Amino acid sequence: MGEIELLAYCLMPNHFHLLIKQNTDRGIAEFMQSLIQRYVMYFNKKYTRVGGLFQSRYKTVLIEDENQFVYITKYIHRNPIDILPAGPGPAGLEAYKYSSYGNYLGLFRQRWVRPEQVLSYFSNMRRTNTYQSFVEDTVADDLTKVYYEMMDMDN
Repeated sequence: MGEIELLAYCLMPNHFHLLIKQNTDRGIAEFMQSLIQRYVMYFNKKYTRVGGLFQSRYKTVLIEDENQFVYITKYIHRNPIDILPAGPGPAGLEAYKYSSYGNYLGLFRQRWVRPEQVLSYFSNMRRTNTYQSFVEDTVADDLTKVYYEMMDMDN
């Protein structure tokens, strides 16, 4: 096990979300510093530019309980819902290729993503189907929005 474990991610056109478990002191800080530094170098070389790229430092939120831990993955995996080719709504979330959602549904396996810890909170019978229902449930959207507002989280 390394300094961090990546539990969930979603890359958007203008931002990204990562759910990271820290296994060592400063694990997240060192990982993010390396990730951002390497991406800026790549981007600057590709587009023949120099200087900083990001508007501000990355934002972190400490996960303090199990409920928050599970709901944050829903927030992350639903993030692309407004930009899907099928239009706004949960249809097609599993086809969004810049997200770890497919790992959770068993559609593909990226060895650097660890969905097991989150999936362990769902029924052993058809665990991925239960998780998919949880993420794609639109009835709970209003409650979920309230939860995100309480957490002071933006898309």
